[in-house]
Amino acid sequence: MKELEALGGVMVKEGKPMNVHMKVQRIKEELLKENLKKSGFNKFSNFSYYELADITPAIVKLCNKYKVLTQITFARDYATLFIFNAEDPKDYLVYQSPMEELELKGCNKIQALGGTETYQRRYLYMMAFDIIESDMFDATSGMTDEDRAKAYVFGAGKCKGKTIEEVYKEDPKYLQWCLDNGKNEEVKGYIETLTNLKRTYIPEAEDEQKRRLELINEITMKGNIEDIKEEHHVQEIWQLTTEEMEAIVNE
Repeated sequence: MKELEALGGVMVKEGKPMNVHMKVQRIKEELLKENLKKSGFNKFSNFSYYELADITPAIVKLCNKYKVLTQITFARDYATLFIFNAEDPKDYLVYQSPMEELELKGCNKIQALGGTETYQRRYLYMMAFDIIESDMFDATSGMTDEDRAKAYVFGAGKCKGKTIEEVYKEDPKYLQWCLDNGKNEEVKGYIETLTNLKRTYIPEAEDEQKRRLELINEITMKGNIEDIKEEHHVQEIWQLTTEEMEAIVNE
């Protein structure tokens, strides 16, 4: 039988289908030619990174081309990525990543879970298809706590793209709200390092969280989630401010 090509050290014969290992290897090879663009930028550590939306379209396209199905499941301890050979479902690969709780400012547990699952999908795809980005740990070496606080940039909400010092000059009440309602203790520390604001107890905080969850449910019922995220330049609905959510619901 005629030899067609070498793939990952295995010769593919004419008429012989590729197994899942060979298909994934081919997808890895073609992803290198896709020239994927990193749309995320972390000014805190000064490095660019792939967001889930940067890599998913290319992966889906190539999986369709090579008749591969990906399926991700979440359990208490692990997130698991299954990669099935659609031509032989008994032929599959498994990748796992430990589940860790993600702390996100202004989010309740359900919203934080959604953020965790988004991160896990990204990391599992990158692991399985050898998508490489810069080492974030090298980028933070030598920085003091004050350096990190000054470099931190809000990644979502009405202050997206601004540093803590910029927000402190323009809207110190927002920083106070972050101190009293946020979940990210590291960011709270940055705010206290660079400002004279201190944490206070606000009884309305729990009501605010309930209201945000209600708004998210109402927005979900609208059924055009992807359009809303694209219009407001966010990856997840919970990244919108309460005011933005209310405006969408009232449209």
